Amino acid sequence: LPIAHPMWADKLEYRVLTTPERSAELQATLDTRATVVGLPGLSAREAVEWLRVQGAQQIVIEAGPSTANALYDATPGVDHLLVSRYEGMFDPDAVGGPLVETSRLFAGRSRIACSERTEESGPWRFERWDTTNV
Repeated sequence: LPIAHPMWADKLEYRVLTTPERSAELQATLDTRATVVGLPGLSAREAVEWLRVQGAQQIVIEAGPSTANALYDATPGVDHLLVSRYEGMFDPDAVGGPLVETSRLFAGRSRIACSERTEESGPWRFERWDTTNV
């Protein structure tokens, strides 16, 4: 997120995980807004495991398919899933890699909320899937 983003002005204690090569540069940029941690071989799974070892009880990840897919293979896994789907037409060249197949993505989860709305960019569907209500 840009340094001007309002998130950096709130009083939460943020951790930014990156590779060791980038940690000093990011820490200098973020200053006291966040603690930057350099993890060798950084991946989504490694980040989740590191955060759990640090005592994190809630971990929020916003990521596209190439990063998120690894979280659906095994534990630590995903307990709550918020899915944002663009329902309009888009340029096929803008499509990234595929998310895991639907049977894996929603396995062991039930949909507990769904809403649709049209924004300036077009129509969207927002869903929440949760393991606690299965």
